[in-house]
Amino acid sequence: MSFPAPESLTPAKFQGILEYLRILLQNLPTALPVGSAFTSKYLAFLTFMIDTELLDRTGSEIGALNEQFKQIFGWQTRTTGSGIVAIEERGEPICTVVDVLEDFHVRYPTDNVIKKWAVDIGIEVQEVYSQHNIELPPQGTATKQQKQTLLDSVLSTSNTAVNNPQTVFESSTSSRGCPVHALMQKLIIKTTIMSKDSKPKVSWKCILCDHSQKGSPQESCVLKHSATCKKLPVHLQNEAITALKDTSLGAQLIELDDQCNMAPSVEIQPHMDEPPAKNGLKTRWL
Repeated sequence: MSFPAPESLTPAKFQGILEYLRILLQNLPTALPVGSAFTSKYLAFLTFMIDTELLDRTGSEIGALNEQFKQIFGWQTRTTGSGIVAIEERGEPICTVVDVLEDFHVRYPTDNVIKKWAVDIGIEVQEVYSQHNIELPPQGTATKQQKQTLLDSVLSTSNTAVNNPQTVFESSTSSRGCPVHALMQKLIIKTTIMSKDSKPKVSWKCILCDHSQKGSPQESCVLKHSATCKKLPVHLQNEAITALKDTSLGAQLIELDDQCNMAPSVEIQPHMDEPPAKNGLKTRWL
């Protein structure tokens, strides 16, 4: 499966490229190291902003973005050899490059520099899958309207996700502050949109269908949806079903254990001057 030439991509088809690239990045082979939010090579994508010095030097935001991407991915890997960027990590930081590209594509819908970066990254990601003998993740079944606007010339099927260009990809955490199960990152996209009053609004969306909910993702809600989502591949549905069963059983055991621990243990001793209860009847003390 090959990506088309960047200059041939219409804005609608390029949106399809971005969504498929997001799926590829979120399912990179586990043999790659996970980039942390502190030491990742791609850390700059989490809070990407145009460098003012590069902006003055190049004279445009796209020129500055191009130079910054070269700095992040490495100048030599971009301009020597195959000319394709190298993908060395998996995890949140590299996944966020899609949000950056999408943001600038909305502002510059006909610019081919943005399109070329997306295509080059996509080609290299596919190469990573090939090097590790991992099958490419499937694309979901699209509606007729989606097929007309996405990768109909490249991909047999495609997916769309409506993301606000101001979206910031956050670390996936549970309501208890613990890292969410790794499966969650394969099932959903968590986003935060800054409202007009500068207050963050958190929501999450299924990676393949249009299902979305406001608020931080609760593991049980995500798993319940994923277990029945018709657009998810069967192996992810099965993983969600298994995780949902484990979560439900674990919750029941924890709840039962908590109830046992909270139940007061009281031993009532009868008064020495009172006769014991007879015929199995309890004595009522006045």
